[in-house]
Amino acid sequence: MKFNKHQLRQISPYLLIGAFYIVALLAIGIGGDFPLNDDWSYAEGVRHLLLGEGLVMPNVCAAGIVHVALGFLTTKLIGYSYTSLRIYSFLITIFGAVAMFIAAASLRIPRSQAIFLTLLYAANPLLLNVALGFMSDSTALSLNMIFLAFLLRGLAKKSLKTMVLAFVVLALAISVRQSALIFICLSPFCMSKRFGAGLAKLFVFTLALVLPLLSAWACDQWLVACHLHSGSINRGYDLVRQAHAFVVNQFLFSAPQMVLPTISAIGQVLCYLSLFCLPALLPLLPLIFWPKRNRVLPFKIVLGIAALVLTVALIIVAHYHQTMPFSENILRFTTIGAQGLLGIIRPALAPKGRMIITVTSFLFVVPLVVALVGAVQQLQKRTMIWSTEALTVCISFCLAFLTLETLVRCADRYYLLALGPMLLAVGFYARLSRINLVNPLSVVLLLGLACYSIAGNQEYLSSNCARWQAIAWLEKTGAKSAQIDGGYEYNILRDLSVYNSTYRGEAPRNNWRWWPVKGETYLISLSPVPEYRSVHLEPFFSLVDGRMRNIEVLERIE
Repeated sequence: MKFNKHQLRQISPYLLIGAFYIVALLAIGIGGDFPLNDDWSYAEGVRHLLLGEGLVMPNVCAAGIVHVALGFLTTKLIGYSYTSLRIYSFLITIFGAVAMFIAAASLRIPRSQAIFLTLLYAANPLLLNVALGFMSDSTALSLNMIFLAFLLRGLAKKSLKTMVLAFVVLALAISVRQSALIFICLSPFCMSKRFGAGLAKLFVFTLALVLPLLSAWACDQWLVACHLHSGSINRGYDLVRQAHAFVVNQFLFSAPQMVLPTISAIGQVLCYLSLFCLPALLPLLPLIFWPKRNRVLPFKIVLGIAALVLTVALIIVAHYHQTMPFSENILRFTTIGAQGLLGIIRPALAPKGRMIITVTSFLFVVPLVVALVGAVQQLQKRTMIWSTEALTVCISFCLAFLTLETLVRCADRYYLLALGPMLLAVGFYARLSRINLVNPLSVVLLLGLACYSIAGNQEYLSSNCARWQAIAWLEKTGAKSAQIDGGYEYNILRDLSVYNSTYRGEAPRNNWRWWPVKGETYLISLSPVPEYRSVHLEPFFSLVDGRMRNIEVLERIE
């Protein structure tokens, strides 16, 4: 089939998105039939559905309902395995990236810059990591972006039907992770004069409010009731609710004590987002040093933003003695790869290295905030740009929510919630300022981030594959699961009762683990452990090093 130049131009963004994910898939692989992180719980939900036992998940704080349902449909088509679920997760993440481009196009961001921002979104190492497992984040983040794409498209095309579809998608997103409820702030845009007047518009507005709220209420009721009907259900959701209630109570009754922590939390949120968006922020740096080039903001505002960022930096670093990464969960900036097993693949960065990352993040927070304020400035204009208003409101609620989450307890992957909206805000501001985000240096940074993301995730997945192969070898020798510390997912899946245990093993190994265990006769490790001897090595290739490494099976020396 031949394409003319116009047709090729139309499909080129999707070809580039597809090319990135094909390269990532070829370099990383799809892994094997084993769980990663918390996806075992959602996979158990799929398995119970296949057995006709209804929706049963052993450990949930996020509802994950639609996520499990889509996983169920996938496994009905290609069979049940973690590989099948991983394929689904990877595909839904691609749909999220496509939605990112559609949203950027709806904001009239130039095509080349929209593609650049989309590839920056897709290349995020945390996003790629959740795409490699059956984590609910992959579905939730993609549905969030699809919702935003429909909403911005509906505003741009004056299509009430598209707006209805947007909020149906939002209700589905909330049923996966309840944090998507914050996007209900965009429901008033259904009342825009762009959609005319009458009962139809009022009906859509009511639907945009009721559907998300009903979804959130149903999820809350299900999660509260879960542990009452199943002894295997962990009460993590109750603890999360209590933690949020405590922080809100602090704001209501001890507001002065919350000033410094809140400023610190805002700084942490912005630091993560500045690192996520760094290649796109580089072309905006000249606006700070040569403010006359700024067509949107006056010099005094830029100077004030810079001073504010430096103040927040001093509070976080000096008062709280914190450096990046502030929150750690899946793929850490300082230690590429798995964070679980006894021994880390790579030593953490020295304090000097962490400080360099911290200073870099704060430096790029300045153009990030400049871009945000530039978007807010558009609200003062008489001619309303409805898609711009929606984006500004969306970003504001994302930042407020993530600040609250940081005060409660945040993980690095949670900051991905604001990644898409933030990149759209940067792209929109660049369009207003007539700045091209795509230059040789920004492209080099994007390629560097993509290489880091692919290499780190390849090492992560291949090391986990070797870990499960080592476990399989050990079990074939007759070792019982109660004797083996095989890591979080292994010990939980082999004995769910371990989840309610607090035993972390004997010193010093009790300080190395974050998961409970029963026995320590055998350890599956990334490094030697005192008082243990190596009885088997399982090799794996690391793209980060370009060489082979080993997972070790260790046996206690009697």
